[in-house]
Amino acid sequence: MPTAGKSNSGETKGGCGLVGFGIFWTLFSSIFVVAGLWMAWKTFSVHGWRETPCTIERFEIAADPSKNPPFRADLLFHYEVDGTLFSGTKLWANKEGSDEFEDLSEIRERLCQGPEGMMPTHAGSRSECRVNPANPAEAALLPGGQGGIWGGLAFALFGGVFVLIGVALIWGGLGKANTSVSSRSGSGKRQASPAIVGILFLIFGGVGLGLLFGLVVPKAKEWWSMRQWSPVPAQIVWSRVVSKNSDDGTTYAVDMLYQYGFKDRSYLSNRRDLMGGSSSGHAKKQAFVDAHPPGTEIQVFVDPGKPWRAVMNREAGWWGLLGLFPLPFILIGIFGVRGIFKKRSAPAGHPSPSAPSPQSASRLTRTGAVPAMPSGSWVRIGHVPFAGLVFLLIFAGIWNFVVWGPMRNSGIADGFGFLFFLPFALIGLAVAAAVVYSVLSLFGPKFEIQMEDSHLARGDSTPVRWRRSGTVHPSQFALYLVGKEEASYRNGSSTSTATSLFYEQLLFETTVPIAMDQGHVELRIPSDAMPTFHGKSNRLRWFIVLRAVVSRLPDIRGEREITVRVPVKEELS
Repeated sequence: MPTAGKSNSGETKGGCGLVGFGIFWTLFSSIFVVAGLWMAWKTFSVHGWRETPCTIERFEIAADPSKNPPFRADLLFHYEVDGTLFSGTKLWANKEGSDEFEDLSEIRERLCQGPEGMMPTHAGSRSECRVNPANPAEAALLPGGQGGIWGGLAFALFGGVFVLIGVALIWGGLGKANTSVSSRSGSGKRQASPAIVGILFLIFGGVGLGLLFGLVVPKAKEWWSMRQWSPVPAQIVWSRVVSKNSDDGTTYAVDMLYQYGFKDRSYLSNRRDLMGGSSSGHAKKQAFVDAHPPGTEIQVFVDPGKPWRAVMNREAGWWGLLGLFPLPFILIGIFGVRGIFKKRSAPAGHPSPSAPSPQSASRLTRTGAVPAMPSGSWVRIGHVPFAGLVFLLIFAGIWNFVVWGPMRNSGIADGFGFLFFLPFALIGLAVAAAVVYSVLSLFGPKFEIQMEDSHLARGDSTPVRWRRSGTVHPSQFALYLVGKEEASYRNGSSTSTATSLFYEQLLFETTVPIAMDQGHVELRIPSDAMPTFHGKSNRLRWFIVLRAVVSRLPDIRGEREITVRVPVKEELS
């Protein structure tokens, strides 16, 4: 039966749920922003210390497996402030040592470089240290550990993208919750302006590019260079399984310190593979350690240009998948921005004062997101597009393979690493759930409808036929003729769209299975119906809507747009 308006409590509830999830997502993502800013500020505060010339007297690396971290700088340097001589022993102001011997070796070798090449000893080498202006007795040779200010800011920016996503979810949920109000009062739900959405897509793509060139490309270059590293014999100094405890549980890693020689010099390293890290599963790692006790002869690969760098295993392993990780971010950014520009550049429909021909009305109808109803042909309605399902399946497979593979096997499931990857894991689960939902829809009934004429003048009638395929029977079936009015307007930088239901007529409804299999009903357009109109800011659209309730499977709801036109003179005579 016709109606002048209709509220949708389901959309209101869905909007409230979306707002709640958006608030949770925003608060959770804010952790990354706060952590990144704190990391940047902590390093920046040390960068504010005064740079002072200093003389290094000793720089050795102490290795003690009973301490955490096991490698520390045995350092002594002297500096002068306002005529007073001070001594310092700290390498970093906010870091005691490192779990990687190579980190300290890199710094020591760099400081040992003199104007004429490598110095035989660190004694007497000159450098710059950082002195606390509030306490000149406190000084550090370096302002901070790896990462520093840019690493913290990049981490905060990374979290900021997810905060924006959360804000967008809240914004969209608020608009969806107001759908019932907009249907009655005409007040539109708020939509972000194309500029804001475009900026969001640009940031999303920028994060992908940042991950690509800031993490993937450097690691890929290092992996490629490792193929040229020289194999040399080495001997294990210590071999053990180390555990890392966090709120998320305990993870384990193999820690092997080995000694090797290269060009008449002896070196130490504990680097095992390209990425390192820890993961769950103690037994397998302990078996590897038991098979390589101290004194075991092994082969390692040494960087000829920097012989203090060595690795036991130069294969990429699971981390080879890391190259795919930025791909979804980049694609979403590119296609998102492309879609906005394509939408803005698309010509808007400007209807003629006279009645449009069926051909021109059809062209205008196809500018919408809902497919147009062809005349005389059977068309599928309410189905899951196979191409979309394949894309969703591939996307879910790549995303979850890239995220869950390294999390489980390469040691990022510990503590903060797990927290870092949790949003990506949640996205992967959501996409996987969408795949399951779409696959279940494939097992449901399939409906096709046919209209002899989908370009109808006011007062015209035409039969609408339907037929069902598949073994599953719906419990309820209905066909509707629906008219919607859409009005868009700008308020500052935001675009608002009001959508109201100005007409709804129940054409057919049944709970009898045999009546759902096939049938037809006569569709008559009201003689006073408003014709289809596609303007720049206002649209009047008509739809054939099919709804079917299916037990234990996703319900079916599909619609096809038809054209209602003003009769021409020949039709009136």
